[in-house]
Amino acid sequence: MKKKGYFADKKHRLIAQIVGFPILALVIYLLVSSSIRGSADKFKLSKAISDLQALNNNIHTAYAATSDYSGLSIETLQAAALIPNDMFNKDGRLVNSYGGLIFITPAKYFNVDSGAFSIIYNGLSKKACVSLLTTPFPLAGIIGVDVKPIEADIPENAETKFDKAALPMTEELANTICEAENDPTNAIIWMFY
Repeated sequence: MKKKGYFADKKHRLIAQIVGFPILALVIYLLVSSSIRGSADKFKLSKAISDLQALNNNIHTAYAATSDYSGLSIETLQAAALIPNDMFNKDGRLVNSYGGLIFITPAKYFNVDSGAFSIIYNGLSKKACVSLLTTPFPLAGIIGVDVKPIEADIPENAETKFDKAALPMTEELANTICEAENDPTNAIIWMFY
């Protein structure tokens, strides 16, 4: 008696195996790589947020007894061991989890020179920029944020275009202000008092 069904004969089973296994392997690869990529993105976002919170808290603690943030710099924070070592790249530059530079600078606030400070995350892709602006997380003393397409220079007068009430931002607003699509030159400027 002859077996019924499409794969009843050896020829059809062999063709199904030759074609099916590579397709199955490709589907599994795509699912696994997508999952890994998603996990990597979540890790980078989580690390960027925890590093920002640590920097903010350490600066507030270090300057709690002073009237302003005069003398604040990456060098002074590093000398006081207030920046985790894993935030420095092999060249000794302070970097965020996305690989962009971090700048820390005093800022003018209510006509007081150095009355506030800014932490600037540079080198962000549009996706990273949007994720950081739309994810809710606490930041003590936040005044507001701005996004600029800067590359290597600290803005001389960092200002906030969006006050703290705008955080977390809607995806629509974040997509509008995070301009650099492919070239990761978005910079988020967080300002604190």
